[in-house]
Amino acid sequence: MEVVRLKLTPDTVTPPAQRWDETTDEVQITPDGGATWYPDPALDPRTSSVYRQPARTGTDPKCDAAADMVATLQALINTAIDAIGTAQAANAILAIITVFTPGLGWLVRLVLAVVEAVLAIGSSVIDAAFTQAVYDDLLCIFYANIDANGQMSDAQLADIYADIAATQDTTVQAVFGYFSSLIGAVGWSNAGATGESVGDCAACIEECPGCQDCDSTTWTTSTFSSFTENGQTVGPFQLDSPGGGIGGGVFFPRVAHDRGWIMAEPTCVARFQISANTAGAGRWVIQIGDITSVDFGSGVTTVVLASPQCVTEMRVWLYSGTEGQVSFNSASFSWCE
Repeated sequence: MEVVRLKLTPDTVTPPAQRWDETTDEVQITPDGGATWYPDPALDPRTSSVYRQPARTGTDPKCDAAADMVATLQALINTAIDAIGTAQAANAILAIITVFTPGLGWLVRLVLAVVEAVLAIGSSVIDAAFTQAVYDDLLCIFYANIDANGQMSDAQLADIYADIAATQDTTVQAVFGYFSSLIGAVGWSNAGATGESVGDCAACIEECPGCQDCDSTTWTTSTFSSFTENGQTVGPFQLDSPGGGIGGGVFFPRVAHDRGWIMAEPTCVARFQISANTAGAGRWVIQIGDITSVDFGSGVTTVVLASPQCVTEMRVWLYSGTEGQVSFNSASFSWCE
């Protein structure tokens, strides 16, 4: 076999009429052999749609793409901290990123700058910062911000930066920022589009988005002015009182936790008010999510929950007394969409 050896020149790696300018962080071109340089966003593989790979397909492309974005970040981090020296790390990182965005291959100076910045933080510091819990958080941050088909825009990358800044320590922020400056929104999209991971984003799906912000300025109140039958529904709340205990507009709770209200979808409940009659010393409590109310008796009782609860059921039962001694005349619940 004949072996042909060629001497590589700088132009073999980077086209002579274009460059990455480290001062402006722009891809630039020159029409006059380098005398003047002009930005050309269409040639920037980090942001130009020309370099985008086709979107992910499958049953859950958004989650699968998010999982591959995390896997790519983890691979870049491990490659950087395991390499011996800047040059070796840069070559190894180029081998990763050019698989999904070949156009990044000529941004050698940018790759070297990013590697030097990452290595300056220190391998042990980075390794300690990026725990599995952090990677799990990053999966959900990616998942919350990218498109349904797993694509990422520049604006979405800015939102991801903001979420990471709000939830992660400075090391995670810095490392993510350095690698994002290298591959951009297009690179992250391509990492998600070309990967083969099957993601699990169940922990990322918030059942009641924004529930903790539910208050009197945002909530809706649904009121049972009387109780007529099992299954009676007002708003999202359906009366669940098996075995009777309803009649004459009165709902009788029991000692057993088998009465209350159920909801077809998770509902954010922030407040309740109950009007009751108590014969003797009967008292009751109500359980909403993680909160069990103090026991209370006859009259109108209003409770604003210490923290809004995302729930699919609320249960009431006797705290003291016997069935029939305690009855609810009306009840209202304040909740948020």
